[in-house]
Amino acid sequence: MQPQKLHRSAGTKAPALAAALAAASAGAWADEPSPYYIGVTASLAHDSNVYRTPNGRGDTYGGVGLVGGFDQAINRQRIFADLNVHDNKYAREKTLDNISYGLNAGWDWATIERLSGGVTLGATQGLASYNNNSTSTPNTARDLLKTGRLGARALWGGDSALNLTGAYGYNQSSYSASIASDSEQHTGSLGASYRVGP
Repeated sequence: MQPQKLHRSAGTKAPALAAALAAASAGAWADEPSPYYIGVTASLAHDSNVYRTPNGRGDTYGGVGLVGGFDQAINRQRIFADLNVHDNKYAREKTLDNISYGLNAGWDWATIERLSGGVTLGATQGLASYNNNSTSTPNTARDLLKTGRLGARALWGGDSALNLTGAYGYNQSSYSASIASDSEQHTGSLGASYRVGP
């Protein structure tokens, strides 16, 4: 009978130990913040002069939207993104109803050596601001402004005395109803620094 008693005792302790380890593991996971988020938004506003014309009339508008994103570190890397989308409605000026959005994303990286950098990109869409005070023929067409950007940077040196940097940027904007205002831009830079002393 004694061997059977020892066998039953070992069998009852094993599940208890497994349950304790599972509970501890679940607690550790619960303590870690989530890298993701998601939510909803709502807004209501009034514009006293929608088209920016002399004695122009106003309108009330509102929107509902979704927002979401993540920010995750992976070893020496980090990736992140934020996105929002809104459905915008006007009370009287129905032709101005539009979908707006915004995106911002990026990647930060680093190597084992002294090289690091990052890449970012973004895009937006929204109703452009009207500027009819200086024109004889007011523009009342829906004019959506879209923008895009891309950026990259690199750094060599880290904690060393000599540091070298380089960066590149690209920006563009386009209008749905005023093509003449579209623009595009490229920028770049190089730099170096040297630290004297310890």
